[in-house]
Amino acid sequence: MRCCAHNLERKLTKSHVLQNISELKQRRKTMPKQKRVCKKHKDQELQLYCITCQTPICSDGTVKDHQDHDYDLLTEVVNTYATELVRHVDDVKELQRTLEHHIARLKQLEDVELPGAVMAQTSQISSHFATLTRCANAM
Repeated sequence: MRCCAHNLERKLTKSHVLQNISELKQRRKTMPKQKRVCKKHKDQELQLYCITCQTPICSDGTVKDHQDHDYDLLTEVVNTYATELVRHVDDVKELQRTLEHHIARLKQLEDVELPGAVMAQTSQISSHFATLTRCANAM
């Protein structure tokens, strides 16, 4: 949930609504498919994705505005990105588990092992200083 706090702190993401991935998948299944219309060619539905320009386009756009560009079906690109996004979510969850493990280990070091190490070093330094003092007084 640290990401929630992070998003709320940022001006660009302050108004974003965060959703659980499973809720998003469920909502996506139940939502009716909306037809998106091209802004330039008002009567044309966006069915293609111009890979060159990284934007959805209609079939009229391939003739003039995106001639000789690479494009694919919008649904295919959406499915590819959705699959990639889910994979990234899984990767982030794994990284989160790893970070939480390392944070717990660092806290353990800080709370348990570090004080003991400090005491041992302090004792060793004091002993060495006492030895040096004795040697200096003996001269």
